[in-house]
Amino acid sequence: MCGRYSLHASLPQLRTHFGFEPAVVLKPRYNIAPFETVPYAKSPRGPLHFARWGLVPSWTKNLEEFRGLFNVFYDPSASLFQSLIKKNRAIIPADGFYIWKKTNDKSQPYYFYRDEAAVFHFAAVWDSYLAPYGEKIETLAILVKTLEGVGNFPLLIPEAKATHWLDPKLSWREQDTSALLAYNETFRFKMHPVSTFMNKIGNDDPMCIRPLAVV
Repeated sequence: MCGRYSLHASLPQLRTHFGFEPAVVLKPRYNIAPFETVPYAKSPRGPLHFARWGLVPSWTKNLEEFRGLFNVFYDPSASLFQSLIKKNRAIIPADGFYIWKKTNDKSQPYYFYRDEAAVFHFAAVWDSYLAPYGEKIETLAILVKTLEGVGNFPLLIPEAKATHWLDPKLSWREQDTSALLAYNETFRFKMHPVSTFMNKIGNDDPMCIRPLAVV
């Protein structure tokens, strides 16, 4: 599962990547956790929106018992997926994420990234629900898929497909799915083990992503 990620790219990098100016200055983040408010895009022309990372479907009745899904499996046969993939597609900008691997009964966190602070897109879905006090709350989840030899991995949207993915007027077809999965099978990340310092949600500084050998 994808349960933590980072976004510490500079403003010029984000501007170049998205083609539009973020409406607010984003603080460098090294350890973004579920149920925090995170930036995302749901239109190819911007702007960046903000939503709670933890999907609460609009039809949810008991909000006290359901905190939300921070990952949703890319499963075309699932009713939740089918309902959101039609018009509620989104991307979440990131420049790295963490996955834990079990070794000798211990969970070792690893940091996955591209080049230094290179931004990429998580494939995501979003929805909104009406809070008891009348406010409409937007929430979202990262799409994940089981990849051979890796396990549950976040799905990425290629830059060339981002406009199509974000346009609710364009349907997402079976051939698009095949191309997306093929892209993710061949995408290569750099990775290194990091300290369990990042396990604590409150720890959010460059120490989280440093290679374990130099922590």
